[in-house]
Amino acid sequence: MTTTSRPPSALGVHREATTVRPLGLWRLEWLRLTRTRRWIGLAVPFLFFACTGPLLARYADELLSAVGTAGNITVQATAPTPADAMDGYTGNALQLGLLAALVLAAAALTVNARPTLAVFYRTRVPSAARLVLPRWTVVTGAAVAAHSAGTALAVYETGILIGLPDIPAVLTGWALSSLYLVFALAVTAAVATCARGTLSAVAVALAVVLALPVLAAIPALEPWVPSALAGAPAALLQGADTGDYLRAALVAVLATGAALLLAVRGVARREL
Repeated sequence: MTTTSRPPSALGVHREATTVRPLGLWRLEWLRLTRTRRWIGLAVPFLFFACTGPLLARYADELLSAVGTAGNITVQATAPTPADAMDGYTGNALQLGLLAALVLAAAALTVNARPTLAVFYRTRVPSAARLVLPRWTVVTGAAVAAHSAGTALAVYETGILIGLPDIPAVLTGWALSSLYLVFALAVTAAVATCARGTLSAVAVALAVVLALPVLAAIPALEPWVPSALAGAPAALLQGADTGDYLRAALVAVLATGAALLLAVRGVARREL
């Protein structure tokens, strides 16, 4: 009498009779983001700088004059422009907002950080992609949505305080900077699925993101480095050409796909 063994799943462990439905995984990640109020920590940096950026640009002359009067120094600022106001938003929001998104993505994608939950998910989810893609997509979508809301608020406030900025340039800059967020969070996914903990994943992903501007200091690499996309919103409002960012956008798209592939394979090959 011969017996047949149960085939291992794609994750390297035996599948249980009870599996998690694909739609259930997407709903779980949505609830993880909304019911735990994590979305607030993601939205606050974008909305805060959307409010303060145009305000500081509009009243910079008054603030500097007040400081100069207190120190008996004459300070005169240039007249604010819509580009200055939008730069005050993007220059800060794409730093602290990205950091908040990196933390959320790393926390969601360190699948193996908790062995008990890792066993639970990997014995019930037949595909590594189903573990990675819902988690990454929900966090990335929330980050892009927060950036979109911040951009819309900054445009509205700039229009009231200074003047309406060039809307086509704003939309193009928003698209390019959103692509940068997508790329950075894909890199975080690749790192987090191989890391042992959230802190180490955040540290490594942040180191990779911070290393990109160093590469951009090399003239031959500057047009190809995705970090250039973060400065596109302000540069386009100051007259830069969209074509200057096409190579960086292409690299960001290809690198995003490669990073997600590495993330899926990292979960599939990782032993419990």
